[in-house]
Amino acid sequence: MNKIARFPMLVLSVLLLFALPALAATLPKADRSGAVRLFAEATGTFLAGSDNEIQHLLDETLVKNPYFIDAYLLRSLSLRRQGRLAEADRYLASYLEVQQADEVVQRIRNQIQAESQSIEKLLRGEFHPDQFLLLQTTPSQSFGLPFWRVPSLESPHQPTQAFGKLFVSDLAKKRIHIFDTQEKGGSCSVTFNIPSSPRAILPLRENSFLIIDEEGHVLKGDSKEKTLTATDFPMLPVSRLADAAWVAVDQILVADWQERNLRFCQLSTGAVLSEWTPSSPEERPLFDPVALSVWGPYLAVADRGNGAIFLLQLPELRLIRSIPFKGPRDVLFFGDAHCAAILDDEGKITICDLLEGTIVQILNEQNPSRKLWALFSENETLKALTFDAREIYQWSPLFTSEQWPLFIVTRDFEVVQNETSEVLQFEIEPFGPQTYLMSAMVPVAGATWLDKALEPRVGPLRETIKDDVPFLLTATADHASDLPLLRLPEDGLSDAFIDKVSDLRPSGLVLDGMFHLSVPEANLLLSHCLVRGIPIHLWAHHVPTELEMRLVRATGGSTFFSSELMGLVRRKEYVLRVEIPLQKDLLPEGRLASSLFALYIDAGIFSGRSWFPLSNPSRIKPR
Repeated sequence: MNKIARFPMLVLSVLLLFALPALAATLPKADRSGAVRLFAEATGTFLAGSDNEIQHLLDETLVKNPYFIDAYLLRSLSLRRQGRLAEADRYLASYLEVQQADEVVQRIRNQIQAESQSIEKLLRGEFHPDQFLLLQTTPSQSFGLPFWRVPSLESPHQPTQAFGKLFVSDLAKKRIHIFDTQEKGGSCSVTFNIPSSPRAILPLRENSFLIIDEEGHVLKGDSKEKTLTATDFPMLPVSRLADAAWVAVDQILVADWQERNLRFCQLSTGAVLSEWTPSSPEERPLFDPVALSVWGPYLAVADRGNGAIFLLQLPELRLIRSIPFKGPRDVLFFGDAHCAAILDDEGKITICDLLEGTIVQILNEQNPSRKLWALFSENETLKALTFDAREIYQWSPLFTSEQWPLFIVTRDFEVVQNETSEVLQFEIEPFGPQTYLMSAMVPVAGATWLDKALEPRVGPLRETIKDDVPFLLTATADHASDLPLLRLPEDGLSDAFIDKVSDLRPSGLVLDGMFHLSVPEANLLLSHCLVRGIPIHLWAHHVPTELEMRLVRATGGSTFFSSELMGLVRRKEYVLRVEIPLQKDLLPEGRLASSLFALYIDAGIFSGRSWFPLSNPSRIKPR
């Protein structure tokens, strides 16, 4: 190198010699050992389940060592468990900028993005079944009853399933029968004799319901006390009732086949809020509304006289469309506004998208049965009862074109020392839009530690009934309810509010229908509840919105129309107990990503996966 070429290098060296001390003075000092201690504590806290405490510990970790990249990964896992999926994705992106070759974290990010997309689809109502699983059964088998204890019915009318009970009217014998669908080995809860033919049963809550007879009298029943009493409600303004349906608290729809109209009524006063009959002079005299079905802001009417299905908008009773349909016997929304089942005189069940006005498929096109008499549903499972009430046909929807996500809610981590090694013991609750199918399909659980199988021991699926005391999510304290209140802040549902919900760990949330959530608020709430296993219920003070109905649908919640909301809410819970042997030679060391193990469940129609750090399993403590 000549002298001219060496001169710039010499100048650069001199400049760096004087600049390096100044640069060193501005670089933050890292307390690496202190950061490791705090991070280890945050890892144990993650498994103990306290996400808010984790965030504080990770903040302190990064203060001690701003370059501690694993803190970004653990923060993301914690944010994901709170349902804050967008934030979780951003922290994973920051982690992957440094650790670009980390395939494990890339898989975690892919799953979080898929979960986020699925939640958006749930809120838009874009999940539709493409297959149905048929199961033919009997009331005796469905309710765990000896056949001689199943009451005989002559003309079952408009069965209704809600709050773990099936209500069936018998018009000919002037009776109603109530089956408990949650207590296996139970009996018909109660049979009531009615002075006049019972045309509609309107469930209120766990044990109470209203009965409306064909003349418009309103009675109140209690299935637990086995009592039937008169109410203060006036007679409804009908000549001959065909059917009735809840719309909101103190608001119902009644169909009058003699007057040939629909009336939207206030139950407490009998006042008619609005009225509808076909506008066509040809259709009006033939209008015969044999069945009603309500899903949030939509009403479907089966008109036997005109051979049509009418779809109307609530509460204004505005006609959306009329669909010609020969001989409709019953109509029922199930799952979503885009799914309605229509039973005709030939015994065929046709699935229609009433919003689009299109036929999707005929469930029993090859073998229709004229024995099928009335439709009802539980969750998203469609059921049909025969005219003698001796058989039940059940169609469960399957989503084979795209697997629905299954959220794995974990609890009670504990490491136990047995004779040969340490064993990680915990329970998981599969949760999501289709967990009600768990009892029909045995899930397969597995676990991996990086590329090594952990061969978990999984106990049998336990199906139990859980009594919850949910929180009432409301903007006001002025309510006839004994539920604990969770006040919505003035600035709406935000990340700070989700932090508060995380600390409370509610077993359920009841949305007060007095206020409406925005789409971003609903997305955040649904994300949190799905990853935490929290059902969302709705107290329908006004006509529910599509958004509210889809929140309830996605989490398996219930809709309440009672003017008072008291006591417990019962729901089915599915639990698996898992044991994983922890061989000491397999315990990983080093970066957090190398210490994660993946727990996954495959139930055929849906799958789920969660990742947990176990770099030091001895720190795990039960909750």
